[in-house]
Amino acid sequence: MRAFIETVRARSAAPLTCSKPGGRVCLCRARRALLRRLLDDGPATVEAVRDSVPVPEGVNPNVCGAVPGPLARRRVIQRVGFAKARRLERHAGVLAVWSVAGRGRAEAWLREHPEPRDLAHPEGQGELFPETEETPTVAAAGETVKDSRNAQPKIL
Repeated sequence: MRAFIETVRARSAAPLTCSKPGGRVCLCRARRALLRRLLDDGPATVEAVRDSVPVPEGVNPNVCGAVPGPLARRRVIQRVGFAKARRLERHAGVLAVWSVAGRGRAEAWLREHPEPRDLAHPEGQGELFPETEETPTVAAAGETVKDSRNAQPKIL
């Protein structure tokens, strides 16, 4: 029984995170969205940003419950009250209302945690074979010749 109690305590003390790469990106985006919402509009719940951050396929939608924890532990945000959930799936459950604890800390957190790149579709990732009319050839040693898609490359 003692081992079970210790296991439960260890699990509850561990930070709530997501082990999937898409989930980590989703969490970071949701934390950034929550902080921006709190800085711009004042106190809010996690529900206020849930729809603005898409949850990747294969990641549990309840990942949004892990959004405020690390921010609260670092004293970037603070709980200022409670509100009833508006989403039907929550059945009027109770949600924490969060507010920025310090504007400077919130802005510093945003600087330290830039917008993550999507691992499935990295922005700025070039094509492996870009569609250009110029095709480099080995014999040209740095020179290029014009080539169409259907013709064979010419070797100089």
